[in-house]
Amino acid sequence: MCRHSLDPPSNPILAAPTETYLIYLHYPTNDFTYCLRMNYQKPPFPLVLLVDADTISSFLTKLILLEENLAREVQVLNSAESALSTLAKLCFTPQDQQTNCPDLILMDLQMPGMDGFGLLQLLLESGQEQLIQERVVLLSCSISAQDRARAEAYRVHDILLKPFSSTSFLNLLEQS
Repeated sequence: MCRHSLDPPSNPILAAPTETYLIYLHYPTNDFTYCLRMNYQKPPFPLVLLVDADTISSFLTKLILLEENLAREVQVLNSAESALSTLAKLCFTPQDQQTNCPDLILMDLQMPGMDGFGLLQLLLESGQEQLIQERVVLLSCSISAQDRARAEAYRVHDILLKPFSSTSFLNLLEQS
């Protein structure tokens, strides 16, 4: 039982849905308990699949997504082949897309072996046009006019330049 309740002041910045947690702090020496109600903004993307062979870039992107509360969980894959296998398991049926599929797929264009365009082609051949249009965002260090035209032909959701920043991601959210 709480004898004292501490409610933080309301935060007008939290426009997104929030989750409320009650934290109980009990001090046995004086038999005193505080109840602290904390509101946390729900991330816009609970699960993000990040496909990037560059370990440092993957680490930084994942760090930004988690630290800025843009994602609850980030799964990192280092090849297009492993991404195709994972997406086939998680997203290739309509029921999977509703329950298991990542909310966002961040994909680097330049990877050894199969590149990002190769993965997009295989997804397209597997009938995953909607997945590409709604969930795939391409990442690249430099985007030539030719690469941009190819990406637009696949109708990906968007293209972001690396290094990835929370500002560029927030701009992406505003456009959606």
